[in-house]
Amino acid sequence: MTNVDVRSSNDCVGLQFGTDQVTGCRATKTMFGGVKYQYASVSMTDGDASGALSELLTSLGAGKAPLPILAAIPTEECYFATRPIASGAANASPRVLLRESLRSSATRLDQMTIDVIYWQPDRRNVAGIAAAPTQRVEAIREAVAENGHSLQRLEPAASS
Repeated sequence: MTNVDVRSSNDCVGLQFGTDQVTGCRATKTMFGGVKYQYASVSMTDGDASGALSELLTSLGAGKAPLPILAAIPTEECYFATRPIASGAANASPRVLLRESLRSSATRLDQMTIDVIYWQPDRRNVAGIAAAPTQRVEAIREAVAENGHSLQRLEPAASS
C-alpha cells in the first residue's frame, strides 16, 4: 500500500455540479477516528467545469494527489421512470426501455446516458430508468480526469 492509497482511503470529495456552480464537501478521517468535513462552492465561468473543479479542490485543500470523487448532477437535469415490464422484456436494452417509457420516437436517445435497474417487488418485474444528457456526463468525467482524480460515482441528486 502506498501513501497515495492510504490517503485516498482516509480522504474523499463529494461534488454537486450545478449549471453555474460546483459545490463540494471533503471528508477526511483523522488519526483519532473522527471525520473532519470541509465545504466550499465556486462559480463556473463560461461552463468551465475543469477550471471550477480545480479552484474548488484548492479551496478544500485537496492538493494534487489523486482522490476518489463522488459527483452528482441535479435531478432537474435527469429523467426518471419506474415501470412494470413484461417477463419477455427483461432482456430489452436500456434504450428500448427508455423509448417505451417516454412514448416518443422524437427523443434523441443517442444523446442520453442511460442506467436501468431491474427488481421484482411482489413478483412483478419492474425496471427503474435514469437518464441524463451524455454531453453533461462526459463534461464531468473530463473535468475530474483533467484534475488528476478518480471519478467513483456519478448520480442524480437533489439541489436547492
